Amino acid sequence: MLRAEEPKAAAAEEIEDIEEIEEIEDIEYFEEIEAVEAGDGAMEESLGFLEGFGRFHPALIHFPIAWLFLLLFVDALTFIGGQMALLGVGKNLSFLTWLSFFPAAASGYWRMDALPEDPAAILHRNIMLMAFSLMGLAAALRMKYGDQIREHRTYLYCGLILVAGLLVGYGAHLGGELIYGEDFFPF
Repeated sequence: MLRAEEPKAAAAEEIEDIEEIEEIEDIEYFEEIEAVEAGDGAMEESLGFLEGFGRFHPALIHFPIAWLFLLLFVDALTFIGGQMALLGVGKNLSFLTWLSFFPAAASGYWRMDALPEDPAAILHRNIMLMAFSLMGLAAALRMKYGDQIREHRTYLYCGLILVAGLLVGYGAHLGGELIYGEDFFPF
């Protein structure tokens, strides 16, 4: 009889230990809920305005990419396809493309400040700044010559936006690697 009582006593002791652990977990869980309801700052850190704006960088960066490739398409139709009716569209589009870089670049800077220093992020930033600078030069040329760009600086202008497009493509690839890792492309 003694042997049968020993396992029962050990089992009862183990059940008491489990119940005590469950009670401790319940108390800790309710303390966390009370802290959140009370607005305890230890549970959740609030973002500053600039850091919060920086988190929009992945969304904002798509605007200059889209505008730039639309500009490349419109200018290809204009200068290669001979669609002279698109000269004015390309002029306005070049300026809007350049403007779209501002919120993307600003959000990238503020996002980068919140992250540890990374050489890949610095390369991404520098490539995109070069694209931004080239797009600024192209937009300035387009604004200066307007519809007469075809007679003056067509090759320079087209070269600037083409190189800017290549840089944006490479910079976007680097940005994808920063977010998804180096093997985010299947090839």
